[in-house]
Amino acid sequence: MAHSQSCKECKAAIRGFLVDVFGQDEVVEQYCLPLPSELRGYEGHRFYSALMAIESDLKAYRGFVCFVRRPKLPPVDFFLKSVGLVVEFDEA
Repeated sequence: MAHSQSCKECKAAIRGFLVDVFGQDEVVEQYCLPLPSELRGYEGHRFYSALMAIESDLKAYRGFVCFVRRPKLPPVDFFLKSVGLVVEFDEA
């Protein structure tokens, strides 16, 4: 059986593992994080200067400046409520 980064059976297996470890009520699928997608949305946050430095280094390393393509973050594959952990399964 061939598997791709979007294999539904694999994603279901990962969900099953997460539910086994964290419990059914702790695993939220397709969760929308209440976070800004653009760096300016973090202005005033204690990590803002560090995020700006990372962005600047990425721009210099990659040679382009447009990292944000969406005004809102897409939903994450799984969110574990009790630990505040995001699990992305099918990202390239």
